[in-house]
Amino acid sequence: MLHTNSNKDAAALHSVDKGWQATEGGMIALIAIVVLVFVVSMSSSLFGKKDRGMETANAQSILTNATGLKNSTTGYDYSGADEMTGSLIKNGLAPSGMTIQGDVSSGNAKLYNSWNGQVTIEPGAQSNGFSNTFALTEKGVPQDMCGTFASSIGSGALVSTVSINGNSFTSSEITLNKASSACTVTSNDGNTIIFNSVN
Repeated sequence: MLHTNSNKDAAALHSVDKGWQATEGGMIALIAIVVLVFVVSMSSSLFGKKDRGMETANAQSILTNATGLKNSTTGYDYSGADEMTGSLIKNGLAPSGMTIQGDVSSGNAKLYNSWNGQVTIEPGAQSNGFSNTFALTEKGVPQDMCGTFASSIGSGALVSTVSINGNSFTSSEITLNKASSACTVTSNDGNTIIFNSVN
């Protein structure tokens, strides 16, 4: 009898152990899911910050490099955005991290930011047949990047005015709050920002 009871006790103990193992396994799986969700959410946030930082550097690089396209006697002597942007790319003045589509050597290539929006430069308004400034247009800027992107570049020394979806600000008056208020496009098309150069 004692031998039989010992077997029953051992079987009961083994049964209890199996129950705890299943519960522990379930808890570990739950913790793993929570950690995975946290990591995915943090990585998407970090990628967004990386895109904004990279595109800010790209825009500043274009604003600086495009001045190399200016002729001392005729200014920015281009027929429009396609020709001037193509020339920027053809002359190796476009940032290396940006997407270029089309034939570079022909001067007809197009430039795109990391948000898949087209990026162009074109001569500014002419005065006496001379265009002394240019405009950098960034399309497809996402809602959550728009305000910081527009205000950080727009308040820089290379920009005179900024237009966000048709709302204009001078370089001295653009703030994160004003820029964010003008960043109203939440669709996949994104916001359109135009930075007008100082020279």
